[in-house]
Amino acid sequence: MKWKINRSVRAPFVGLPHPQRHYPSVLQLKAFFTLDNPDRTDSILGPLLGDKRFEVRCEESWEQLPRLPWKPLLGDPNSTEIKQAYCLETAIVLRVLDIRELRKKQPLSVGKIYHQLTQTHFPQTLQEAFAFALFDLKVSLDKQPELDAWQEAVRHVIYERGYLPHLAQPESVLLRHGYQLLALISQQRQSPLTVDDLITAWDEFNQQVTLERLPLVFALIYWNEAAIRLLETGEPNEAEKFLVKQHEVASELLTLLPHLSDEIAGGLWLHHLGRLAYYRGEYAQALQQYALEWEIREQQPALKARIQRSLATVLSDMGYWQFARTITQQALDKQQRDPAHEISYKNLGRLGEIQARQGEYNQAIESFSASWQIQAPDKRDGQTAIYMGHAYLLQGNASQARNWYTQAEKADRKQNVVFNPYLLMGKIALALREGETEQVVSLWQAHKDKLAGLRVDRVLPATVIATGLYLADASQVAWLDIRLEKLIRAHYLIQALYPLALRFTAPNLAAEPLQRIIEGLKQWQEAIEALETASPQIAAFKTPEVTPTPAVLVKALTTAMQEESWQPLESLLPQIYPMNLNLRADT
Repeated sequence: MKWKINRSVRAPFVGLPHPQRHYPSVLQLKAFFTLDNPDRTDSILGPLLGDKRFEVRCEESWEQLPRLPWKPLLGDPNSTEIKQAYCLETAIVLRVLDIRELRKKQPLSVGKIYHQLTQTHFPQTLQEAFAFALFDLKVSLDKQPELDAWQEAVRHVIYERGYLPHLAQPESVLLRHGYQLLALISQQRQSPLTVDDLITAWDEFNQQVTLERLPLVFALIYWNEAAIRLLETGEPNEAEKFLVKQHEVASELLTLLPHLSDEIAGGLWLHHLGRLAYYRGEYAQALQQYALEWEIREQQPALKARIQRSLATVLSDMGYWQFARTITQQALDKQQRDPAHEISYKNLGRLGEIQARQGEYNQAIESFSASWQIQAPDKRDGQTAIYMGHAYLLQGNASQARNWYTQAEKADRKQNVVFNPYLLMGKIALALREGETEQVVSLWQAHKDKLAGLRVDRVLPATVIATGLYLADASQVAWLDIRLEKLIRAHYLIQALYPLALRFTAPNLAAEPLQRIIEGLKQWQEAIEALETASPQIAAFKTPEVTPTPAVLVKALTTAMQEESWQPLESLLPQIYPMNLNLRADT
């Protein structure tokens, strides 16, 4: 920014009426943050940032200086005014002040704005904003190994949801506490935790804090992660409690830093409202929340990729496969399939799953293979190998399917995964296709206790397994019926059609669940129409769909109900993934 700075010009000769005159100059500053020498005791702005190891440096550029012969007679600027200008430049960079309004008024007067800055919650506002910036990764940090390592750790743990490779112990008190938070989050991702566990861990973390006041961003990030953990373990109601805590912290932070509203709301809050709605089956609400986040400007690339992947997940589950595929492909094109980028392998996996749903098994295998190759060999996700096995199985290549299921088992063991229902789903489908019905029943018997205790978010693989079991042994119909009802309640409306058509000889015998499915599919249609209206940017990705879309299914179901025959759905049912893994050898 540009600042008005009064300097003085000395008289060229002694004895003139005025020994010096004020000279209005303009100083342009560009601030960046650096780690200072720990032996220095004269840090100017470090204490105001809440960490004496940090300092603010500014690139200076003077404008409107006097010409010769007066230029050599120009005196030094007032040091207090310069320090205040540095402080204000820092406040603008950290968005404590409204950069959009101030930019219009350049050059700016230091005194009045500095007075306004220091009247309310100063220097707490600077400290909170600086701590937020260390995690938000949008401010300019000096090119120092210690700061580069910090940014990489935050990017990997927070944005890419990886694990902290080692716990650094920097001299900076803010970075040291930041690493401790990243380590705690990494540790918690390795095992399921209860609400009480997560609350206790946060209390213990706070007891070890050596700062006078822990910046609010630490709580914002922790409750964000706690909500994710519970969403991932199928506990949306418990997750909502932590989202409330996160919202309270975000509101407190926004009271102090109202000009950070986009970053605070868009980056950490809206996304989990969308995920919460998704896990509850409220797809219209999920799409609305993701659309809001999509509109937030200046998103982090990894964060944007996460939004795109989440949108693609919802759209794919709703049957809008091509819509989901286009968004996923765009995310991959932007990332250019960066081998170092964890989000890339996930988006490649998402693309492969969509291609498998569309029956494009060769393309799906290519995508899964690319995802598998860019993962670190000792940390490969067994789920990728499972999906590869599914694609080969649907292609009719049983030997390759078996090979990849074996690869998945090895990867899961390395990651300490004891039981993977998606792997069991593939093994049962493989045995069914090879006519090994006794093997199907044997696999189910060996794992039925684990299947009975699965989380709500694992109802899909459990129902695919139950469908395969029913095809192998029709006497197990009760187990299928229980899973089928849970599947519909979890809003897997399209997937539920496959076992319903197997279970009932005519649609009128399943009138009640089918009517629920029809109503749900109509709501999905309305949600897509609302999305297209509310977010033209997202709507631009929409392309002609292949069947079965909700509209096609509603029409076919209505006809099937009227004709009391499954015939209108005969060509659509084999396209329903992953239910279509189940195919008996005699069909």
